[in-house]
Amino acid sequence: MAGFTQLISWLITVFIATFILFWLWNAVLVRAVTIVNPITFWQALGIAVLARLLFGPNVIHEDVLLGSMPTEMRRLYGSPRRRDRR
Repeated sequence: MAGFTQLISWLITVFIATFILFWLWNAVLVRAVTIVNPITFWQALGIAVLARLLFGPNVIHEDVLLGSMPTEMRRLYGSPRRRDRR
């Protein structure tokens, strides 16, 4: 029963995220950029799946934002975490 509940909550989350992408694309991007056409819900789902495949599940993760600085840059400029504590 727990697996079914997780599946339903996952489907609801995907539906809401896709609807937000669909709405933002059609409400904002179509008006801002004249060559962009409106998309359907299923196209928005395809864009979301493509973005997930290209950028992975942890794109906006603390380690990605703060801890993935290359060693050379960290040596020159200091760690972002140390800089924030000053």
